[in-house]
Amino acid sequence: MRRTTWTATVVIGLTTLLVSPPAYADGHNANVGQHSVAASRTGGASATLPGAAKAVPLVADQQTTRGSANSGAPSRLYRDSLGRTRLESGSLVTITDPATGTTVRLDRSTQTYQRLTRNAPSPRPAAGSTNATLASTPRQLGTTQMQGVRVEGRSYTVTVPARNGRPAQSRDVSMWLSAQAQLPVELRVADGTGIEFVQSYTNIRLGVEPAADLFQVPAGYREAAPKRVTGARINEPCPLFNAPDPLVLNSYDFFLGSGAVLATTDPQIGCFFAADGAAFEYPLSGFPTTPLGLPFDQWVAYDTGGGGLPFLPWVAFGDIAFLAFNGSDTTTKDSLVILTVWCC
Repeated sequence: MRRTTWTATVVIGLTTLLVSPPAYADGHNANVGQHSVAASRTGGASATLPGAAKAVPLVADQQTTRGSANSGAPSRLYRDSLGRTRLESGSLVTITDPATGTTVRLDRSTQTYQRLTRNAPSPRPAAGSTNATLASTPRQLGTTQMQGVRVEGRSYTVTVPARNGRPAQSRDVSMWLSAQAQLPVELRVADGTGIEFVQSYTNIRLGVEPAADLFQVPAGYREAAPKRVTGARINEPCPLFNAPDPLVLNSYDFFLGSGAVLATTDPQIGCFFAADGAAFEYPLSGFPTTPLGLPFDQWVAYDTGGGGLPFLPWVAFGDIAFLAFNGSDTTTKDSLVILTVWCC
């Protein structure tokens, strides 16, 4: 099955988001405009097919900041023509293989790794919705050059409904998308607190094919369990740390993006995860990989490969919510998910 794009207006059905089920308003009108194209993509192929488009291989530096804090030295991104990526951030390395739906996290300081797959069975039903509507129609920001590649600018308002006593939350998202590099060269996310998250790429070198062994677990590494937080580090009844926020995914025709969000709390003060939930715009979906009642909670989000996208590149949003509880107090936090589907 191939995923198709078509030049028409799409109405996406709405469902509910759990932890506490809120209601969505009906209807979402996708603005096709001048960006309409006719193209096709696969719905879950596990290997490159004859004549299929390949991902653009590249090497680039990634810099992230949140408010006044930055990530320090830039991370290094490698991507090969099979869509596999390797992101090096200090001693931590994240490798994704979209053909197998696998994400591997390496810790070079301890020589350990964790492996996740979008095909793994969930230990429990997912609390959440697909085909939700979270984002406004895109506002076009024009085209320009950034870091030597042509980019198209769009902005969105992403609204997460009220739940668990928290009011509805909105985030303003602006993206400068390069179809030439198949990369969001600059991403800005601002929440209601005024704190802005910025992710940008520099020193972009297109057509550089990384060595295959960069996408393998090195010999001698052992598998590790998810890390648990010990000792409260922030002034809350149950500290809750969720990362990444946002989770940024990219799909390249036959290579469907996937990734994971991990949340942790402090079991030493009686905290555990009592609930979670998610809402995903089409074609995003996801599921939990851990049972509730633990001091850590993890979700996988992925591109389902569904068809009927009005134009490319297409951007879809999701939200994953976590609730930590210690018998009397609760803490909730969310991670935004951003998927870009690139032209084949």
